[in-house]
Amino acid sequence: MILILGGTSESLKIASKLDSLGLEYLITTTTDIQKNEIERISHKIFVVKFDEKSLANFVIQNKIDTIIDATHPFAVSIKNLAIDISKKMGFRYIRYERKKVEMPRNKYVIKVDSLEEAMKRVKNISGNIFVTTGVKELPFIYSFLDSRKDEIYVRVLPKSDSLKLCENIGIPLSHIIAMVGPFDYEMNFYLINKYNIRIVISKESGTTGGLYEKIRSAIDNNIYIIIIKAPAIDYPIIVYTIDELVEVLDSCDRNIKSYKKI
Repeated sequence: MILILGGTSESLKIASKLDSLGLEYLITTTTDIQKNEIERISHKIFVVKFDEKSLANFVIQNKIDTIIDATHPFAVSIKNLAIDISKKMGFRYIRYERKKVEMPRNKYVIKVDSLEEAMKRVKNISGNIFVTTGVKELPFIYSFLDSRKDEIYVRVLPKSDSLKLCENIGIPLSHIIAMVGPFDYEMNFYLINKYNIRIVISKESGTTGGLYEKIRSAIDNNIYIIIIKAPAIDYPIIVYTIDELVEVLDSCDRNIKSYKKI
């Protein structure tokens, strides 16, 4: 049995391909919004947030021989956990990596190594700030830019827990854009102008994450976009296309007689 760690558009493509090949799989995600998307093509879905014990138990109970990691580039915890568990228990881990966006050489495009560095860069640029990193980073950003709270606009998923977090840290409703992405060039362009944005903060989310469209809309509006680099992880096996994934699955022995104890 294959386990797809999902929550991204890539995981939907992988599930569809495995269906066409007649391969058995399960797919997990962490939110109901992602669950609703996946249910359009698959009912073999679990909404779960794993720790070491729960992932190990899930692997044993469902006789998982291969994990295909199609999680978001910044989902570091689950990646490291899945790699570690696969090594300890003796099954295969494959990372399906989305294509990266080639960064244009432009004065408005600033690439940084961390959220902290991004905040330091923001401090030197005046004007309204459009945060598109997701909700986890908002408490730090809002605290770091305490004197500029009125200038911060955030784009988050329209989920109760996301909106509650925004409310708890004091973000006004008029500064919250609750939408499901990814977003095209026109939508980004519109929002930048509607809220008089001068700085966009983004993660290096790859082509399917809508990064290229954000960069283009920022450059065309002559405003800065600060991009936080994706974490570097040493993957045991990495593929970039569905064809490469199928090749790996075809070439490997997926028969596991027993798991190693952890």
